[in-house]
Amino acid sequence: WRLCLGLLLLSLSQVSYAKVVNLDELPSEPIGQWLGVLIEEGDALTLAEVIALQRQGAFRPSEVEVPKFGIGSRPVWLHLAVVNTTAAPQQRHLQMTSS
Repeated sequence: WRLCLGLLLLSLSQVSYAKVVNLDELPSEPIGQWLGVLIEEGDALTLAEVIALQRQGAFRPSEVEVPKFGIGSRPVWLHLAVVNTTAAPQQRHLQMTSS
């Protein structure tokens, strides 16, 4: 849940490094290359700390369509920057799985 909440809230914050995609232009294929990635290195980060790090440009662009971090990886935060260019709310579904 922390990942999903963080992804949602971070998508609303300022973007300094990543591509910003219009909601009506999201590709039908995996969106991994649109994501920013931050892997925790030390103690668990709070959402406020992650937002501050994102604003400082600490997230790196993902270079793959489907990011994989492996079993036992450190916690990972993802950022997806989107813009709704329409006057109406848009509904989208983001599916994430762990294996």
